[in-house]
Amino acid sequence: MRCGKRLSFATVFLTACASSPAVPAVTLPAPPVQPGPPPDADDPRLGKELVERVAEAERAYEEGGNPKPILELIAPDARIEAARLERPGRHDWRFSHARLQAIYTWAAQYASNTKFTYKDVHVTANATYATFTWTTMSESPPDQQSWFGQRYELERRGGEWRVVYFRYWPLRPDTGKEFGAAYFADLDHKIETALSTSDYRDAAYDMMLGYRFDECAKLARGLTESTPDDWWAWDMRSRASAMVGDLDDALAASDKARALKK
Repeated sequence: MRCGKRLSFATVFLTACASSPAVPAVTLPAPPVQPGPPPDADDPRLGKELVERVAEAERAYEEGGNPKPILELIAPDARIEAARLERPGRHDWRFSHARLQAIYTWAAQYASNTKFTYKDVHVTANATYATFTWTTMSESPPDQQSWFGQRYELERRGGEWRVVYFRYWPLRPDTGKEFGAAYFADLDHKIETALSTSDYRDAAYDMMLGYRFDECAKLARGLTESTPDDWWAWDMRSRASAMVGDLDDALAASDKARALKK
């Protein structure tokens, strides 16, 4: 009879019939077991599946303005980093899932005719953990491009895969390479120069490019107070507030910027 559960292999013993002369019990060798890969063995098929799962969630956010799939895939306790470069640095920006939700919710309103693609995937995956890096490209008309390097680490928890580490850094759309330490050092110099000459618009702009979000948010708020009819200042405040996790202020500032720009 066929059982509902799969049974493990057991040793089979044969005994003689009661009417037959007694014979010693004979042990037959069990059929050879074909072992599966050990838990730490690389599984290319699984790796590809997980990459596609993340890509589908990213595409829903980038192209459809729906951040829910990617936010649900990322664990509440995940470590999230926005960085200037792939390697760690003192300007790495670490934030919580709640802050990422604020950023994605704010940014989703700008999802319009955006095309999301990716390339240069490098993935390793086993039964419990997976890591991959890739290059993502977001393009929208007329000629807006945003390229990022990203690193995802996923862990199997209670039968479900969750992102436990996510790091991203900007790339040059013309080359696909990092902007480099020299580029950001030059940005920092420009920021200090702009601040010293009270050119706060340029300083705020370069702070956003330089991943100095907390400073940018503070400066942009001051700009809207000193020039309340400047749509650009409100737009910068909206972006900076989103990056520091103040979603209410980001959305209100965005509405203000649109009203002033009309």
